[in-house]
Amino acid sequence: MKISTKLFSASAIALLALSSSTSVLAETTPSTATSHGKIGLIVDPDTSHPGGGEDGGDGTDPTDPTDPNYPGDGNGNDNTGNKGDFTLDVVPNYDFGIQKIDGSQLYNALFWDSAKGAVVEGRNSNPYVQVTDLREENTGWNVTVAMTKAFNTDVEGQTGKGLNGAILSLPQGEATPVDSTNTSTAPTTMAIGNGKTVGVNGDAATLMSADANAGTGSWMDKMYDDPANNTKPTTLFVPAGNTAGTYTAELTWTLSDAPRA
Repeated sequence: MKISTKLFSASAIALLALSSSTSVLAETTPSTATSHGKIGLIVDPDTSHPGGGEDGGDGTDPTDPTDPNYPGDGNGNDNTGNKGDFTLDVVPNYDFGIQKIDGSQLYNALFWDSAKGAVVEGRNSNPYVQVTDLREENTGWNVTVAMTKAFNTDVEGQTGKGLNGAILSLPQGEATPVDSTNTSTAPTTMAIGNGKTVGVNGDAATLMSADANAGTGSWMDKMYDDPANNTKPTTLFVPAGNTAGTYTAELTWTLSDAPRA
């Protein structure tokens, strides 16, 4: 009996000790501390933003060395050279070639092939507009285009004749980030055509628009699908009744710091 009693007492003491130890561990407060990571982002006011389209647009030289008559990235797109945190970076030029007069016609834009050093008969290769918004407070933005000088044969200040009834139509493009890792919400693109055309000295038409806190970084409005066989070209409708001549128009592209109304 004494032995069993002693064993029971020893067991009780062991259990009591274990219970006491467990109680102390449960009440231990975790040890914590905080640290910080930090980075400051600024915009270099002296840096322009290279074009992100196919076959050029590197922004290093706003003039195509092949032919100064076709400046830009080699396919009719001009690097503007604008610098800062809110810039219109690239705008397209359009060439519809030399066409025979044959009644009313709808012409597709051609493109300048820098490798061949010539205007290629076919559809426009890769026209696009590019915008960069790196502002600390992005209030949204809007890109418009207007035909500020209608197609005409004016030369060096001498008034010529106009291309009466001509209608320029730009297709709806695809909003594409220059950097594929861009996490910003994409802007919205619009079509200019099918009854809505680039106005001659009229109200500017919207091409691409971003809401507040959207369209951050560099974004392109790519108005083409396949550079080798574009199925949605820019077009120029020329009605019958116009006469021979070389006609040139001026388009003005504008980036404004507010989304489309």
